[in-house]
This record gives sequence, structure tokens and C-alpha cells, in this order.
Amino acid sequence: MTRLAEARSVRALLHMHRGLLTEAGHDARLALTALRRIGADAHHMGALARSVLIDVAVEKDQLAGAGELLDVQVPSAGQPTAWWHLHLAHSAARALGRLGHTRQALTLVTYCEQELGRRGISNPAVLPWRSTKALICAGLGNLPDARRLAQREADLALRWGAPFAQGRALLALAAVSPVGDVLRLARRAVDLLDVKEAPLLYAQSLYATGNAYQQSGSTVRARELLHRANEVSIALGADALVELVQKALRDAGGRPDPRKASAEALLTRSERQVAKLASQGMSNRDIARLLQVSLRNIESHLTHCYRKLRISGRGELSRFLAAEDGAAGSTLLRPHSAAGYHSHPQPA
Repeated sequence: MTRLAEARSVRALLHMHRGLLTEAGHDARLALTALRRIGADAHHMGALARSVLIDVAVEKDQLAGAGELLDVQVPSAGQPTAWWHLHLAHSAARALGRLGHTRQALTLVTYCEQELGRRGISNPAVLPWRSTKALICAGLGNLPDARRLAQREADLALRWGAPFAQGRALLALAAVSPVGDVLRLARRAVDLLDVKEAPLLYAQSLYATGNAYQQSGSTVRARELLHRANEVSIALGADALVELVQKALRDAGGRPDPRKASAEALLTRSERQVAKLASQGMSNRDIARLLQVSLRNIESHLTHCYRKLRISGRGELSRFLAAEDGAAGSTLLRPHSAAGYHSHPQPA
């Protein structure tokens, strides 16, 4: 039981890094439930599962129901610290910062800073405490420290060379920088990141770049980037980002229509398969029998389809898929260069 929970916790973390929020949350919940059944939820893998669930709640805008998960204590001085407890403390710090509990967040992220320093770990790809602390400091009105921390993380990420860590650091630096620097930093993040490897971070960088273009008055370029951010974030179920992107789109004069993206872009392969069979009139039970999976699995897939496509039932599903017959494949996974827009200006 413990080994299975460990495997699910690690897989949840990998899903989270790929931006697969639904899958990450599913595995983390199964792992934590299994550990609780045997009274082992304090196990270090329980900390990892909680960490992933907090990160999912942040991205899906579900922190209101995450109270128990956020009850994280800093160990007493001299008490040994399990590695995954650092991840839990860091995730809780991010979430508490989002909720406005900046003092609690600062305590947890400072604990991460001290513990990683004690272990001699400076690579921000391991745990990006500097960018998290930078955003917390900004929330407290301490912009000089926020910019110093974010710049230090960007420098370290560049030294270590991991594109994911560099993109994440650049976005944090953009968030605390003067308006004149935001567009340059956000565009660099877009060009560094790969939508296939880091779709959530990629969508966040598209949003930051599009928003910066909109604020500079370049609304045509802003709308194109924001429409793409909207498509990717909806596909991932990143509701917190969807809300930000769609507000920015409206501010730029765009119409955030989630159905502009195709089912191929928005749905996983399994979801598309189930949706196609359901649109042909097959019952959930018949689909489950045909695909040799559980009825609950089919119900879950259809629920995800309805949410992602912003529809309410099979009738709308059939019409949505029928309207796509013969359409070209989605451009969701095609790389998109923000710099290209800069080098070929269009009238706003």
C-alpha cells in the first residue's frame, strides 16, 4: 500500500510539472487517501501528495476549500526535515501568499530558504523559493527585496541552464519589475518555454506578454497572444489563469470564446474517444463495455469534456463535434514566438 502511494505521489508531481492538473490531483488524492487508511498520512510521501494538491488548488482557483492542506508547521530547531516536507512548506507558502496571509507565507518560505541553504542547494529548478519569496515581499510592499530575489533566481536559472526554471524566474521578475521591463522579460519567457514540455508555464508567459502588450497599447498583438493563452489554459483546466486571461482579453477588446479551440486541442485522446462515442448515441455503460473500462471512468471523461468545452450535455456535445467535421487540426501544440510580433509590428 505504501509503495503504491509513493508511486502515485511521484506521478502526481510529474503530472503537475507537465501542467496536467486533473491527473495530478487525481493521483495525489488517491495517494493521500491510501496513506490515511493505514495511518501513514504523516509519511514523507503524504507531504508530497499534499504539496501537489495545494499546487492544483492554486491553479484551479480552489483554495477556499484547502484549509486543512494549508495547516503546515515549521519543525522545531534541530528536528530533522524530510525532503518532501520542504515541498509542502513551499506550496503552502505560495497558496497563503495568494490568499493574502503574507506573514504566514513568509515564515514558511524563509524556512525553505534556510533549510536549502544548510544543504548547499542553490539550483532554482529544485525549489524556486526566491521567486516565491519575491512575490510575497511584493505583496508586503517591499519591492527592492522582491526585485533582488527575483533577479538572483533569474541569474541562477541562467547559470544552471534549465529552460523551465529560467522561464519561471523571468515571469517572477516581470511580476515585480517596472512597467517598462515587463514586456521584454515576458517575451523572453515565451521564447524559452516549450508548450509540449511545460504547457501551464507557457500559458502563463503568454498571458504576461499579452497583458504587457495590451498595457502598452498594442491591442492587436495582445489579443493574439491572449487568445492562445486562453486556449491552452482552458485545455489544462487552469481556472485561475483562465479568469485572468479572459479579463485581459476583454480589456484588449477581444471576445474570449473558449469554443474557438477545437476538441482536439481541449481534450485528451481518451476524452475525445469517449466524446465521439457518446455523440453517436452510445450509453455510458455501452462505452465502458466497448473500451473495457469502468463506468465511473466514462462518467469522469464526459464531465471533463463538458467542463472544457463549456457545454452542458450530450446534445451540445454532438453539435460541437459535428461542427468540427472536416476542420483542420488544432494549433495548440505549435510553438509560438512572442518576439516575432515585435519584429513585425502591426497597427494597434
